[in-house]
Amino acid sequence: WRGDEDVGVTAGLESAAIAREIGDDEQLAFTLNSLGQAYRELNKLDDAERVLTESIALFRKVGNRPLEADSLSTLAFIHMYRGDLDKAAASGMEGHRIGVEIGNEWAQAYGLFTPGYVHYEKGDWGAALDAWEAMVGHAATAGFFAGQTGPGSDLGYLYVISGDEERGLARLETVTELALTKFKDWRTWPMAQLGRALVLRGDLARARTILDEAAQHGRVRGNLYM
Repeated sequence: WRGDEDVGVTAGLESAAIAREIGDDEQLAFTLNSLGQAYRELNKLDDAERVLTESIALFRKVGNRPLEADSLSTLAFIHMYRGDLDKAAASGMEGHRIGVEIGNEWAQAYGLFTPGYVHYEKGDWGAALDAWEAMVGHAATAGFFAGQTGPGSDLGYLYVISGDEERGLARLETVTELALTKFKDWRTWPMAQLGRALVLRGDLARARTILDEAAQHGRVRGNLYM
């Protein structure tokens, strides 16, 4: 989370080696789950898929269904980054299904993260809005701030470009305020989308202020995309 993915991979590999040596399947699964996220940030997609696939099998073996769902939903990102949208949606929805079965709001939210983007990329904006609305609701219940601020921001912007500008801007203002007050590490995402929406509205002065701050924070975090 601090941007030291290489350090995280080194620690993860050492942890995995110890877990294999002592035969601790659940600890190994936890470590591989975290390694998958680190590899994802480093764009090492083959490595990410390999460790996440193993973590899913191990969590299933030991009966840890919440973390099985978590690994499935993280694997969905890997498929999406490769452009395999059907696999991405299937993996995410499997994680969501497990969340529904066990009554885990976090798993339900995280499982809908990627399917929403799959619907968006395929041009089914109505399904994307439905998926993200459901996700934001589950995320709010679970205290999953990344789910509220990330897809919650794209949900607001999608309302704007779909023609429901007032609803979209209201959503973006709310999500940006949430990020600024409770989850500052994620403020770049909602601020970027709010800035884009304000540009479309013609409020260029406020858009510039917000986008300048978002860009500065993105640089501080080392997030080149943002």
